[in-house]
Amino acid sequence: MLKKVFLALATACLPHLIVTQESQVLVQSKYPKAYAWYCDMAQKYPDAHLAQIKFCISDHHHAGTDAIFWPEANLKIINDSYQSSNPMSDTNRQLLLEDEYLLLHESYHVAQSHILKGKLALATATTASAAITLGSIAQVCSQAVPIVTATTQAVAGNVAIAAAVYAYARSQETQADNFANQTADKSSLQAGMKWHTNNHQELQLPASNSAVTQTIAEIYADPAHPAPTTRLNSSQQVFNDRFNLALEETSAIC
Repeated sequence: MLKKVFLALATACLPHLIVTQESQVLVQSKYPKAYAWYCDMAQKYPDAHLAQIKFCISDHHHAGTDAIFWPEANLKIINDSYQSSNPMSDTNRQLLLEDEYLLLHESYHVAQSHILKGKLALATATTASAAITLGSIAQVCSQAVPIVTATTQAVAGNVAIAAAVYAYARSQETQADNFANQTADKSSLQAGMKWHTNNHQELQLPASNSAVTQTIAEIYADPAHPAPTTRLNSSQQVFNDRFNLALEETSAIC
């Protein structure tokens, strides 16, 4: 039972570690101007190695083992707006800049084989969880320890394993954020900060005067990613360091 609970939590909270064989529909087959944007980003940011990564259609931003997947709704906007003779709206311009920042983030996941490493981490965690659970069952069956003690030990062990997996997932996201923060140009990094701000608002976390309560709420809302406020603060600090602006000025941008 404990093993099933652990796997259910991992499946729900760490979807980027459990990668299914998603069909790879290439962007260039349906949205040529969006693919032209991607090619221009590959030239603009050679350290992202985008030319070696497939660009595919999906319903949300995420990375695969050898591809970056992009929401089709965004691709339609990029395809209609990029290199268009018509003036681009402020909303679409903001979306392109945010997508530029997110593209750098996802490219790092692919370049560093984060998906494969994540799958290995989850497989290791699942094996450890099964070993702890079966060990507790064996102790109860042999009457080596009371059932309450064995259950407590199994729960504690599984919680520790889950926490370790979550921490590993968050470290991957932090690394990808750091790459995007250090690589994006000024306008795109500003858009990235705005994206983090909006992401925090969309989570609709309950207001709390307690830092502990706020942290718990943020972890519960999204265990696999650092808190939006943490990500925003990191982006603001890098923006300040790279472009010599005071943090008060970067806060005003967001």
